[in-house]
Amino acid sequence: MSDDTKNQHTTLNVTKAAVSVAGTVAKSTPLSAVGVALDVADVGLSVYDDRKNSTTRNTVTTISATTAGFGGGVAGGLVGATAGTAICPGIGTIVGGIVGGVIGGVGARFGAKKAINKVGDDLEYDIEILVCSKCGEQFECHVYKTGRAKSLCEDCR
Repeated sequence: MSDDTKNQHTTLNVTKAAVSVAGTVAKSTPLSAVGVALDVADVGLSVYDDRKNSTTRNTVTTISATTAGFGGGVAGGLVGATAGTAICPGIGTIVGGIVGGVIGGVGARFGAKKAINKVGDDLEYDIEILVCSKCGEQFECHVYKTGRAKSLCEDCR
């Protein structure tokens, strides 16, 4: 076997090991359980807000951002584990997987939430145009945040 072939096999085996360890870390760390519990609580609070305001935007945004966060966490974990393996096989794989997973998950969730809210605002999703009862000016009421009870614009509140 040539040196190039050996290097390719070694690289493939290291990558397979990194993927395997990253998957194990993602399934077995206490951080995963805490993260899932926080996500479930976040979705529950969004459902509560939406029921209170007769909207759906909070729940849609939270579920979409949570899904993106899971995907980003997996991708970040794989990249981190691979980088950690290249630096220090074994412990570097584990540390890299955890750090990469956290950074990837948080970054993807934050970015997705920003993008989803921008699209929602552009589409006026759960936003109503109301007339201020004091000055008569029209204003945007973000129903998903405040409910429909608002009758005053920002200037008159």
